[in-house]
Amino acid sequence: MNDAAELRALGLSEDLIRSARADLPFAALLDAQSRIIDHMASGRDLRETLCEITRLVETLAPQALCTILLLQPDGRQLRLGAAPSLPAAFNQAVDGLEIGPVVGSCGTAAWRRRPVVVSDIATDPLWELPRDFALSFGLRACWSMPILDERGAVLGTVAMYYRQIREPTGRDWGLLEPAARLIRLALAQQRKKDELCEAEARWRIAADATRLGTFDIDLATGGSHWSDQFKAILGLRPDAPLGRERLVAAMHREEQARFAAAFETWLCAEGDAAYGDDHRVQRFDDGTERWIAVTGRLLLDPAGRPYRAIGTCSDITEQKRREADLAAAKTEAERANVAKSEFVVTVSHEIRTPMNGIIGMTRLLLEMPLTTQQRDYAESVRHSAEGLLTVINDILDIAKLEAGKVELETIDFDLAEIVEGAVDLLAAKAREQAVALDATIAPSCRRVYRGDPTRLRQILLNLVGNGIKFTEQGSVAVTVAPADDPARVRFEIVDTGIGMSPDVCAALFEKFTEPDSSVARRFGGTGLGFAISRQLVELMGGQIGLRSRLGGGSTFWFELLLAPAAALDRRDLAGRGGGVANDGRAVVEAAARPLRVLLAEDNKINQKLVVAMLSIAGHSVEVVNNGEEAVDAVRRRSFDLILMDIQMPVMDGLAATARIRAMGAGERRVPIVALTAHAMGGAREKYLAAGMDDYLAKPLGPGALLAKVAEYEPMAERTVTLQPLASDAR
Repeated sequence: MNDAAELRALGLSEDLIRSARADLPFAALLDAQSRIIDHMASGRDLRETLCEITRLVETLAPQALCTILLLQPDGRQLRLGAAPSLPAAFNQAVDGLEIGPVVGSCGTAAWRRRPVVVSDIATDPLWELPRDFALSFGLRACWSMPILDERGAVLGTVAMYYRQIREPTGRDWGLLEPAARLIRLALAQQRKKDELCEAEARWRIAADATRLGTFDIDLATGGSHWSDQFKAILGLRPDAPLGRERLVAAMHREEQARFAAAFETWLCAEGDAAYGDDHRVQRFDDGTERWIAVTGRLLLDPAGRPYRAIGTCSDITEQKRREADLAAAKTEAERANVAKSEFVVTVSHEIRTPMNGIIGMTRLLLEMPLTTQQRDYAESVRHSAEGLLTVINDILDIAKLEAGKVELETIDFDLAEIVEGAVDLLAAKAREQAVALDATIAPSCRRVYRGDPTRLRQILLNLVGNGIKFTEQGSVAVTVAPADDPARVRFEIVDTGIGMSPDVCAALFEKFTEPDSSVARRFGGTGLGFAISRQLVELMGGQIGLRSRLGGGSTFWFELLLAPAAALDRRDLAGRGGGVANDGRAVVEAAARPLRVLLAEDNKINQKLVVAMLSIAGHSVEVVNNGEEAVDAVRRRSFDLILMDIQMPVMDGLAATARIRAMGAGERRVPIVALTAHAMGGAREKYLAAGMDDYLAKPLGPGALLAKVAEYEPMAERTVTLQPLASDAR
């Protein structure tokens, strides 16, 4: 696999992640990995990338001090690449270390071209010369691994120091080996960058030093003059004949007809017409292919008629190669971003699936008779799980926005209902903090608009929620009114909270930013809500900003382009939704018509959860563990509804749906609803295109699940005849 393929597949970073402690925070790993990928894909400074690699290793091995040394071209000295956690004086002394058979761990590893393990610097003979120096910094153990290129040549070393005597474990090598490969990839990326820069520099020097070729054609007589430099570009001697026909012959065979037609058309044009185009030529002397840029202009006589054609020719071969290299680098960076998005999708599924079980089971538990203490414990679990889900959703929103996977709706919605609904959702939180919360909506804004109510609600919940969080006493006020631009609506959220300094305000809408570390510890949060709000507002064609004074509260504002709905009254939206979403804690009522439901889900906890929710409503449920079992179940008996997980072993949900649809239906088509933890944009459209009828995102709440199932109760039939596939015949 080449370097580009390694980067696309994320194999190296996944190796590092598999070596991590199980309790390592997901956000820290995702952020560190994203920075490393972005650094390499965007051609950032090599030292920054190496520092990110050392920090990731130290995050995965908390007691380690990681250092990267790079071998100089002379093959004799190691220079410091990155060692952000080691003392500066130690790094300064190590920088320029001569490699040899007995030169500590790193110098010896580079000399021997194999790993060197020193579990006790105080006694190991490899550290005889620098022993006292290392011990003076409290370093007691060090194992180093050489970084080798594809041919086995040494590029440098990566090492882990410890401040206590220590033997390496398999996990330690599980960090060093993929880290060495990741460094090798970073060095290869830097080498490509350097080569591209050198090629660009050579082209610039050549362009500055080389004269342009020129030509002059008499349109009346057909006579022409071609400069020596023009001839040299085409591989001709100064005394060689050159005319329009021979110029056409110099063109690449695929270019000849096009160039001849375009050039002759220009020569016959009226007025002072200009010519300009790039062409491939084959030099007359050696047959090599080159790119040239030809420009020209017609000169006019006093009567305004063209009488001469003059122009220039320049060799732009290096420029074309540079453009191709840059295009390839851009493609590689885009592939890296795609790989990052795929990684986020996978992590989304792996985290949201167990979260579905935690939140769902806790909600069911809270519906049961509990003691006061038991209910308090269960509520604490629910609040903690929902808080974690908020963080996960924020991280996934950032990933979707960066990947361009957020798609906006354009539907009719009642603006007042959205604003007041968001305020109602946060009212309980405000009451807990004794903070007054109210909303004022101008009469002219109490109307129906066209836009994306879901994303508008998300922005309001982020900004109003943060206003409440940072206000210990006083009030939070939401105001909606027309903006100065009549096509825009202005939203303001004014709080009497702690306020912010100008420096904090300037960085507030950046990712992972909180007012300061002490505020983050006091109030919590990832700082993603502001960044998400800014990106959503800009995606909707709006603007966002704030005014704040430290200790004097804050005013957040944003303006959106919202078009009034055409001839639609607010009463026409009744029953359409667009208000506050059900939080899943509604009282479960018996189904109007119990259904026979097939649940295809491989997670045992989620099986129990969905069965419990549906059983309470009176539905009967048959459970299968994968798509293949789902196909067999549908072949054996009839169902009113199928709930199909997407990611399952043996056969996934999409493949199972395709098999079921290919079997055909007798009296009706059995509805299939996707259950999935995938969170990236476009998922619903993909599932519908695969033959599914609807979509539910995990974590599932009783309200959302039972409401979706209830939609299919009126369509329930008791007779379904499915024809077996020819490929299923035994």
